[in-house]
Amino acid sequence: IGSTCRTEILRMNGKITALMDIERTGSVQLFTPRNSYDYSETIISADIPDALNIGFADKESGYAENELYVYNTPSGNYGEEPQTVQDVTLWGVTSSEQARKLGIWKYAVTKNRPFIHSWFCDVEYLMCQKGDWVKYAGDIALIGTTQCRVTECIYQNNQCIGIKVDELIHMTAGTNVVRYRKSDGTLVLLNVKYSAEDTNELLFTTAPLENLPEPDNLVAVGLQDYDSIDLIVTDIKCDNNL
Repeated sequence: IGSTCRTEILRMNGKITALMDIERTGSVQLFTPRNSYDYSETIISADIPDALNIGFADKESGYAENELYVYNTPSGNYGEEPQTVQDVTLWGVTSSEQARKLGIWKYAVTKNRPFIHSWFCDVEYLMCQKGDWVKYAGDIALIGTTQCRVTECIYQNNQCIGIKVDELIHMTAGTNVVRYRKSDGTLVLLNVKYSAEDTNELLFTTAPLENLPEPDNLVAVGLQDYDSIDLIVTDIKCDNNL
C-alpha cells in the first residue's frame, strides 16, 4: 500500500508509522565533525533509461492490465524515440495519472539523489529520525568554512552582537553566515561581518532578538548558501557496541 503513494511503512517508537517522501518544513539537526565522525560519501552510478514502461491495473478499462510510458524529459512527455526502456510494475495503482506521477518521481529520485552520505554519531545526542531533514557541514564533504563551538557570547548595550568560538576562522570574501544549533535543537542562521584576518570572534550583522546563542552551541561558518548541505535521513543503524 505504501508503494502506491511514495510511503514507507515502518515501526517507530513502538508504533506503526507511515513515512511519506514529501517536502519537509524545516531541518531538525546539524551534524559536523564536532558531533560526528567517520564521514563518507558514496556515488550511485545508475544507468538511467530513456523511458519507463509502467504497468498498472487501469480502472477505466475494468482493472485490466495497462501500460503507460514516462520519458526521461522534464515533463515526462515523449521527446524522441527511446533507445533504452525499463519495465516497472506498480502494485495497487489503478489511475494512469497516479502511475505517471510515480514515474516522474522515480526519475527525479534517480537524478537528484545520486549521493549517499554516511557518518557515525553518539546515539544519546541523536535528535533526528528516519525521514527527517538534517544539515551537514564538514571539510571532507567540501562544504562550509569552519565548524566549532561557542565559548562566549559578546554583548553590547544588553544585546548579543556576536560570539567567540574555539577555532580560528579564515573567512572567504563575500557574504559570510553562521549557523548555530541550540540545546533544544533549534537552528539559527545569521549573517556575520567579514574579517580579513583570522579570528575567533564572529560579529553579527544584525543582533538577534530571540533564540540567542549560548556557550557550547554547535556552530557552522561559511559563505551564504554554502555553510552546509541539506540531507534526508534514509536509515539509522546501530553499530556493534549497541
